[in-house]
Amino acid sequence: MAHKPICRRIFRSGAVASLGAALVAGCDSTPAATPSADAAAKTAVPTGTSATSTTGPKRLEAKRPSAPAPAPAAASTAPAAGTTAAKQPDATSGLMNPGDEVEGVSGNDSARAAARTKAASRAAAAPPADVSAAPGARVPSAAERAAAARMAADNDAKRRAEAAATAERTAKQNDVDAERASWGVLLATVTGAESRANAMSIREQVIRRYPALKDAYVRSIPHGSVVLVGRFEGVQDPAAQAKLKAVKETMDGNVRAFPRAMLTRLGANAAQGPPGPNDLRIVRQTRPTQTLYTLQVAVWSAFGTDEVKMSDIKRSAENYCRQLRSEGNEAYYFHDFDTKTSTVTIGVFGTDAYDSKSTLYAPEVDAVMRKFPKHLVNGEELLVPLDPAKPQGKTMPQAPRLVEIPQF
Repeated sequence: MAHKPICRRIFRSGAVASLGAALVAGCDSTPAATPSADAAAKTAVPTGTSATSTTGPKRLEAKRPSAPAPAPAAASTAPAAGTTAAKQPDATSGLMNPGDEVEGVSGNDSARAAARTKAASRAAAAPPADVSAAPGARVPSAAERAAAARMAADNDAKRRAEAAATAERTAKQNDVDAERASWGVLLATVTGAESRANAMSIREQVIRRYPALKDAYVRSIPHGSVVLVGRFEGVQDPAAQAKLKAVKETMDGNVRAFPRAMLTRLGANAAQGPPGPNDLRIVRQTRPTQTLYTLQVAVWSAFGTDEVKMSDIKRSAENYCRQLRSEGNEAYYFHDFDTKTSTVTIGVFGTDAYDSKSTLYAPEVDAVMRKFPKHLVNGEELLVPLDPAKPQGKTMPQAPRLVEIPQF
């Protein structure tokens, strides 16, 4: 006898939470089992397994969740007198949570095995559970993890692009500052060993007493420090003339505070900042008053043109200096922003480095000259005439030159 349609409607419904009760209540009107089926129904079914019947309706097998929910109370119906007991609902149906997938399995063993294999393959393809997550937490899908990885990569690329753009803007600003002389209104000049500290003290007094000059600043000069206000491109700058007039008219009681204020040019070298580890200025700081010499072995310069940036000139000189240092040479670099020139030198020598009477170099200088016989210009050797009177004659590489270390 065929089953009534009500059973099929119940099996296809979405009421998963009460599936155990539906299996019983929906099939109360099924015909009595045959004697063979009655014997099969009396056979005990181990808990957690699925009973099968070749004549009964298609059963449902639920995949067990990782954390079982409380089993709903299953309705029980006593069998009518003279009839065999109705088939009991599968014990696994009470372990399902809302949203669990339900697989239809017939009484055929091969079909059930295929369904279990299909479920196992889907479980293996699912992302591994995060054991550190809270119970019941949803594990991100593979697509969600891929989207998060793409977002992280995009953010990282954006940060790198912003850093590169910032570095490029800084390099361009350095080039502009190097090419443009710095002018300011001079308020005070301080000399001596404590010149910078004294200049900073004067600046604080100026700011405190004259609020209109709150942008005053201190710059170092070869023989001390100065206190200035304003930054201008030249004497003819209208803003520079207006600032100079305002400073001269600043009153301290009944007298002018800065009657001798003037516009002064500091030069681009004043904005170099503190010396680096191999900067030639460090040598002068340790011996400020001595006459010192060094052997210039290379120079990078724009030679009065705009074809080369100062940032590139600096980088080339510092790279070559590091190379010489790695080879065991006492190398230094010096950047001249006024002329857009960077030099690389080797060694520090005293007044005996060259004897003008004998025209001989000191032994330590001669040793360096023998090791570096060529003076490099923008990274290449420069050929000069062997006889200056015959510029078209034979040539030879330009030799390194002994230069005095300036008092910066």
